Amino acid sequence: MEPITTIVTVLALGAASGLQSVAGKAVNDSYEGLKAIIKRRYQNLNIQPKPIEENLNSEKGRENLIKYWSEVKADQKLEILEQAKILIDHIQTLSEAELEEIGIKLEDIKALKLNITIYINPGNSLLKSIWDKLDPSLQDALALAAVQAQRKGENYISTKIFFATLRRLNPEPLSDFFNELPTDALPEPISEDISVDDKVFEKVQSLSPCMTKSLTKLSSNKTFRKKITNEEVFVDVAKYGKGSSVRRLRTYGVDPKKIDSIVKQLGWNIAVEA
Repeated sequence: MEPITTIVTVLALGAASGLQSVAGKAVNDSYEGLKAIIKRRYQNLNIQPKPIEENLNSEKGRENLIKYWSEVKADQKLEILEQAKILIDHIQTLSEAELEEIGIKLEDIKALKLNITIYINPGNSLLKSIWDKLDPSLQDALALAAVQAQRKGENYISTKIFFATLRRLNPEPLSDFFNELPTDALPEPISEDISVDDKVFEKVQSLSPCMTKSLTKLSSNKTFRKKITNEEVFVDVAKYGKGSSVRRLRTYGVDPKKIDSIVKQLGWNIAVEA
């Protein structure tokens, strides 16, 4: 989700919390605080046909806010992003029943929080620039891999950690590809006790050269009309990477020709270039 869409979504949740009378003082105060910051910054600009509250009440109105605030780059203002995160933090304290009343699940709140965090953090310039182009399952994998990297005392996501995270998650349809590989061709899965921490990208600020090259290439490929997936990144890195995890694949006979054969066998439509 793009940051401006996340901001509008969070505002709408804050408004819904008040309408459903489930919000405590912290939610109300942070909601009013976010509105106040936006109004103060853009009060002299004719960027919205109605008050914020009225726009939040309908899908069309929310689309208008996204359009108008995108034009003035509201999503690039750190003050707005930080206040939006504060509002998310307080909404996350609501009970599951209260969250249900305003039409959202806890896992969706956590996803919104992760989206905001990735844009607030001064590092991660590549991830910031492409985050909204990534499939949610790839976002989850990168976030979990970042937790593992932090646990190991590293400030970057290595290819080995990314592969080990994918083995732990075993997401479809990548799981079908893994079934075609020798058992020891990939690193051992990361521990099951590792879970996503929305603050993780504050310390883990970069990716391995192989992953950086792959994500940069895939995100700039104009033929892509969909989100970048786990399987696209894995196949690209496995074919063209140069690090130890890729050399391990080669040791077990998983070379580019073998990878292409598995992709064809599974009927995947993945076009990656060196």
